Amino acid sequence: MRILVSSSDIESCNQFKKYLIKYINKDLEVEILKNFYPRKIKNPNRLSLYYLNIYFMYSILCSRNFNSFIHATRDRTHRLNIIKYLYITFLRYFLKFQPDLYFYIYKKLWGSVIFKKFLIEKFKSFFFKKNNNSYLHFHLGTLGTNIEIDTCIKSKLRGNKLIYLPSNWDNINSKSFIPINFYEHVMSWDPIVTRNYPTQILGETSISFTSSFKLNYLLNIDLTIKKDIVVCFGTLKDIPFELNKVLEIKRMFDKYYPNFKFIYRPHPYALDSVFSSFSKKELINKESPLIINLEPKFETIYKKQKQLEFDFTPIEKLMNLSKVSISQGSTTSMEASLNGNVSILLLINPNQVTLRSMHQQDHNLTLLTLPGTYICSSILILKSKLDELLIKNNIDHYHIRESALRLFKPSIFKKCLKDIIF
Repeated sequence: MRILVSSSDIESCNQFKKYLIKYINKDLEVEILKNFYPRKIKNPNRLSLYYLNIYFMYSILCSRNFNSFIHATRDRTHRLNIIKYLYITFLRYFLKFQPDLYFYIYKKLWGSVIFKKFLIEKFKSFFFKKNNNSYLHFHLGTLGTNIEIDTCIKSKLRGNKLIYLPSNWDNINSKSFIPINFYEHVMSWDPIVTRNYPTQILGETSISFTSSFKLNYLLNIDLTIKKDIVVCFGTLKDIPFELNKVLEIKRMFDKYYPNFKFIYRPHPYALDSVFSSFSKKELINKESPLIINLEPKFETIYKKQKQLEFDFTPIEKLMNLSKVSISQGSTTSMEASLNGNVSILLLINPNQVTLRSMHQQDHNLTLLTLPGTYICSSILILKSKLDELLIKNNIDHYHIRESALRLFKPSIFKKCLKDIIF
């Protein structure tokens, strides 16, 4: 059987291809698609105004069930202009007073996109030989760019069956676009969100909690190898503020928890901003430099930075070795819990996820159902919680891991995938 795989992240495609061949069937023929375009796209990471409008409408439909959708929609536009805020507000009121008409317009807009692509494909068929084979096409990502949308539409018009695998744990309730009557199936990895998803706006698309292939490595990990390590996971937003807080936490560790190693893991897509900001700072205590964890492939690029110490432990092993993870509540927090780690949601930046807006982040509420997950709305509260965890050594790694395994069930993905393929 031939399987097509696409994503805006080629590394995810490669990981999924390896998973299919190793755990499903070594005889599968897997082809990775970058896109169907014959030319270079000017802005490959953007949604066009037309697609953005459909995304807004879809997000507002979903926001009746999940606050995260409307929060993410506003967050995406906060750097643009007030007109988009007013437009989103108008759309919400339109939905409230004319729900049937609103849904009708959304479906018509999406249908017009499909029809346009259909006409183009028909025209091309006069000049190019048509491929009548039908394949399974797995798309990993958010369907949040023109290339992703157009690639999937063209694949569907060529008779392929589309299966959507969200690349992040929170995608299907805050970032992901799942158009009506488009995918065959959506494989979610948040059980609580899946259970409450507004399936009436998906049409013939089915959605089920199936975990993720990315969690496979967590099935058999050794909790006895844990060391006195605390990891802070970075974000993509407001890097100067983030670095100031990271350095403040580092000073706190030097003073109060000298036996623990504090490691900062920047977001992989924010590395240039992080090191650019570091180059302008007079960093702390040269006898105890800040430790930066990077992927091994970045070793030759960033290791020349002064006043920093580097750690190139793979992130999977780092989460296994550490005891506490601090973050804004990203996917790594869930993986940290599956490693038996305490997860601390540090909600102190008004430009990121605050204590108030956390209640609009439904995926954070999922994480908070687990033991060993805490909210800290200031550095002072963080210190109080760390005193309890690190000084009193009050962490039950086995209990946290077992609870996370019961909730997120990484073991079921292989079975669900086999059911789809065979």
